[in-house]
Amino acid sequence: MNAKKKAEAEEHLRQAEKALKTSLMKWTPDHDTAGDSFSKAATCFKVAKCHQEALDALNRACECYKECRQLYQVKES
Repeated sequence: MNAKKKAEAEEHLRQAEKALKTSLMKWTPDHDTAGDSFSKAATCFKVAKCHQEALDALNRACECYKECRQLYQVKES
């Protein structure tokens, strides 16, 4: 179960990084989606008992929420 949750968390991290990338058709990063994906990754890491990775993912989620000015989400994380 731990390996499965850790793999799920890494997939959420990949989705978050993808949301933050810009391209020719996408000019601005999607901080809202990235923040949600980082938050989901943190939850999966916590279930997998990878606490340092969970903290890192939560910190990244907070930074994304700050960028899109969702201070309620920052407070809740």
